[in-house]
This record gives sequence, structure tokens and C-alpha cells, in this order.
Amino acid sequence: MSDFIELEGLAKHGLDLYSEGNKQEAIDYWHDVLELHPNDKQCQNYLDIAVLEVPQNDSGTLINEIVVESLIPTQSFDELYLAAMSAYTQRHYSEAEILFEQCLVLRHDERVRHNLERLRNR
Repeated sequence: MSDFIELEGLAKHGLDLYSEGNKQEAIDYWHDVLELHPNDKQCQNYLDIAVLEVPQNDSGTLINEIVVESLIPTQSFDELYLAAMSAYTQRHYSEAEILFEQCLVLRHDERVRHNLERLRNR
């Protein structure tokens, strides 16, 4: 149980960095977490979304040297959608936004777009 609480705290710290606009720092942080806990799906999902938003250099390579095309979602659309809705209803808006964005990577779904729009307009 304490390992779960520790992982949840680690993921939250990365979310805090991300929501403060420190996306590259959040990416670096989640990489560090994944080195210690390679099976942490939540951190991997956050990392996947954050990487999509990192600026690219002139050659189109991501600054942090991660190639977007190589990202493989670690959860199904349904799992991500349920997690996003749960985060939203618990008012964990930064987490919900990241999860909804990850859903859109997997599938262009009108429900997800609607919920993401509502979240951003709140």
C-alpha cells in the first residue's frame, strides 16, 4: 500500500510541474520516476501527453530527443476515459486534462472533445 501512495505522490509532483507550465521539467521528472518504477502506467501516460507538447527544433526532432511516433499508449481508450472522468469529478483538473488529451491520441471521440472543452472553459 505504501508503494502505491509513493507512486501517486511522485505522479502528482510531475502534474504540479506540468500545470505550472514547466513541461520540460515535468517530462524529465517523469523519466526519472519511470527509471525507478518502469511499470508505472500513470506516469507513462502523463509523459506521453507532455512529450506531444514539447517544442521541436528545426529538424522536427523533439528537444528532449523522444520521437513522438514511438510512443505506445500503455492503457486502452476506455481505461483512460474512465480515469479522466474520475479525475474530473474529483476536481483534479490538471490530471483530467492530460488524460482526456491522451484519449484523443488514441481515438478522436466527440465525448472526449466535449469534456475537454468544458474543462478548459471552466
